[in-house]
Amino acid sequence: MPKPIQVWLIALLCSVASPVIYADNVAFYFGAHQDDWQLFMTPKAYHDIIGPDNKVVFIYTTAGDAGEGTTWWQARRAGALNSIQFAKRQKIEYVLPTLIDINNHPIPCHIIGNTRSYFMGLPDGNLDGSGFPATNHQSLEKLKTGQKIDSLDVVVDESQYQTRYHQCH
Repeated sequence: MPKPIQVWLIALLCSVASPVIYADNVAFYFGAHQDDWQLFMTPKAYHDIIGPDNKVVFIYTTAGDAGEGTTWWQARRAGALNSIQFAKRQKIEYVLPTLIDINNHPIPCHIIGNTRSYFMGLPDGNLDGSGFPATNHQSLEKLKTGQKIDSLDVVVDESQYQTRYHQCH
């Protein structure tokens, strides 16, 4: 039986056409943090972004908050989006998200040309999966193992994206 996060990712993969763009090649990049593709998936990610016939989907699982609060994760999100704009040689500017609903979970999706960036906004789990005090020590690791939590609240400041993920039993 798939875990809720796996079901969510499968549903996301089936619904990445928002709005529809057609491409011969589709590349998916999954990362815990908003700077993972720049640090660990380059130059491949860069070449996929600038490829004229490519569609590129970034899925960030955590808010990348490090227990530091809203301004910390907002800066990381902006950095991820600015990196895409820079790679595409576009003007760096704010990109308004589109609300995407997947399995009754509202997800912000930022569209920049041939790219889609989905931000799940789950609390950062800390290096050891124990979480941070600012997010009540919630983490994907604890949700996966059922260790002291059976649900996980997202780290967001926009009420329309507030949601909770539950563990399958």
